[in-house]
Amino acid sequence: MKTLSPDRPILVVGAGIAGLTVALALAGRGFSVHLFEQARKLEEVGAGLQLSPNATRILDRLGVIERLRAVSVQPEAIVLRRARSLREIARVPLGAAAAARWGAPYFTVHRADLQSALLSRVEREPSIRLSTGAAVRDAAYHARGVTLSIDQAGSIIEAAGDLVIAADGVWSTMRGTEDDKRGAFSGLTAWRATLHRGEPAEGQGPVLSGSVVTAFLHRRFHVVAYPIRSGQAVNLVAVTRGEALRRAWSVAAPRHELEAALAGAPALSR
Repeated sequence: MKTLSPDRPILVVGAGIAGLTVALALAGRGFSVHLFEQARKLEEVGAGLQLSPNATRILDRLGVIERLRAVSVQPEAIVLRRARSLREIARVPLGAAAAARWGAPYFTVHRADLQSALLSRVEREPSIRLSTGAAVRDAAYHARGVTLSIDQAGSIIEAAGDLVIAADGVWSTMRGTEDDKRGAFSGLTAWRATLHRGEPAEGQGPVLSGSVVTAFLHRRFHVVAYPIRSGQAVNLVAVTRGEALRRAWSVAAPRHELEAALAGAPALSR
């Protein structure tokens, strides 16, 4: 078995949530890490995330939790409702009860805020080197580890390390270098939106204005709503059956398709 050397870098491809997190975890174990991101600048993409205590406990160990606490929400509960009638059918206490029960908080947060908190910690870690505008084109695996061919500003450079970690997302190009299967469309579409508190929204009412995670359940779909960004916004996501769309973080789709998918719950489709 090959023994990893703390002096020879571990290469991480992708500076999203996974890549930044694994880089910090490895640095905390004494390894040198070189992190490659094809985007020239890490920009705000994505929508809301729920971070359960098993995740926030790790983020605390990585030195990220306090920065994240300032921009997140600790919801009071998870509430399950019937989508057709909006009637509450179950409730799981969170807030202080979650922290007492599991020893770590339950957060709702915007993905960009989590990435920003992780990036800030990475930039203060001397054993992590971050290269942006660096697109990995090829990987050669050999007895000494791996060598990556990287396109940076039009020039091909090489980087060698003990191993490479593919954290370049669901449409990973790195995983294909080892004959792993690429991700396949599941038949489900996630419709996402962010509603800023104070914006007029017909039917918003107490269901979207409280400090809870609300899941509206239907046999053909489900809709989840929860506060983010210190309570200044609400993340909305509807998961429905649908056709495969263009591969991208955000794809515009006709509103009537969502309305048709939610036809079984008139109160939500408004």
